[in-house]
Amino acid sequence: MNGNEQKQVNNTLLYRDSFISMFFDDEKYLAIFVNDRGLTKVISVDDNFYSIEEDIIAYRDLIAHSLATEEEQKEYLRAFASYCEQSLYDMGQELNYEYLNSKGVLL
Repeated sequence: MNGNEQKQVNNTLLYRDSFISMFFDDEKYLAIFVNDRGLTKVISVDDNFYSIEEDIIAYRDLIAHSLATEEEQKEYLRAFASYCEQSLYDMGQELNYEYLNSKGVLL
């Protein structure tokens, strides 16, 4: 691997905390989530049904299978949701809490 390839890999990291890392493959339009145990979830952001709320659902699913305690899971999920909410706010949009609640994501 040459320096340019390594730089490209580093530039795809979107979010990281103690339990979950989120990467983006801009060639394939995929969001890739990896938890601290190596479990993964991949979402196509090129899908007509994709919304940022799907990222929060993926995060919730993976944090539930991490080494985090239940209290940590809630805290980290709220922090990731806040990150997503800020991203939407910067684009003049809002997080759809009704959709998240219908999917069992309680923030």
